Amino acid sequence: MKRWFTLSAIALSLFVQSNIGHADHPKQRRVVHIQVGEGAGHEHLHDRDRRNYNFKAHRYYNRELRRRVRNLEEAVRQMQADIDLLLLENQKLKQANAQYACYIKTPFDGTFLGKGSTLIEATAEALNQCEQKAMSWCQERKVKCDKA
Repeated sequence: MKRWFTLSAIALSLFVQSNIGHADHPKQRRVVHIQVGEGAGHEHLHDRDRRNYNFKAHRYYNRELRRRVRNLEEAVRQMQADIDLLLLENQKLKQANAQYACYIKTPFDGTFLGKGSTLIEATAEALNQCEQKAMSWCQERKVKCDKA
């Protein structure tokens, strides 16, 4: 009875510890760790004189190989998901950091520059800068823009 109670307490504590992090972070997932060279090889399938085939060892070895393949497949899926997420974050970061620069060159009042994260924002700023000093030369068709 005491042994059963001790085993139950250990199992319950392990269960609670493994689920504490998942309750706080629902998106957190179990990371598959791959260990190289684990498990026994196929050399134990035959006895010493290699006559009698050990079917029990064969079934065990086959089960181990299937388990290891499942772990590898899960690790590959996780790596692919991480790569896809990193590529998406990288693309969003590039778009967020993209800066546009637009300018209007006037014959008498000089050049007016506008910068913005979008093409429209940069164009509007260049036009506003121009309209503050040189009203007649500020036309949208004269604005030239480029990605900075």
